[in-house]
Amino acid sequence: LLQNHFASKKLELKRWQNEEYVSCKKHEENLMFTGTQGKKFRSKSEVIVDTLLYKYQIPFHYEERLDLNGFEMYPDFTIRHPMTGETMYWEHFGLMDNEIYRNNVYQKMKRYCENGIIPSINLIATYETNNHPLNIEYIDNHLCVDVISTDR
Repeated sequence: LLQNHFASKKLELKRWQNEEYVSCKKHEENLMFTGTQGKKFRSKSEVIVDTLLYKYQIPFHYEERLDLNGFEMYPDFTIRHPMTGETMYWEHFGLMDNEIYRNNVYQKMKRYCENGIIPSINLIATYETNNHPLNIEYIDNHLCVDVISTDR
């Protein structure tokens, strides 16, 4: 009974993933890491996120422009829930040892929250430091599974 509904959602999400979008053009020379399907990323940790999103067939855009009340932002990943199509965002903050970077993260999170993009609701945030690198097993076992299994 629902097969046609899910099939049409799957086609819509496939079209969305393949459509052109405005991405971040700043420091394109830093796109040095290759992920799935030849996509380029700024860090090895973003390649890990890419790999897991690909594994679970979660459609995404990398660094797609997002306008928040006139302020232009580029979330690392704009993702769509594979069953519902709901838009969510994933930010990976990889330099949390750096005070200037950390202060920028706080400002970015504040701006997200002021615009209804809330951690654990429609924003996934992952962090790492030199002593605590991104843990692929944790993400695979918790975050990705939560995204694909959550009834939203």
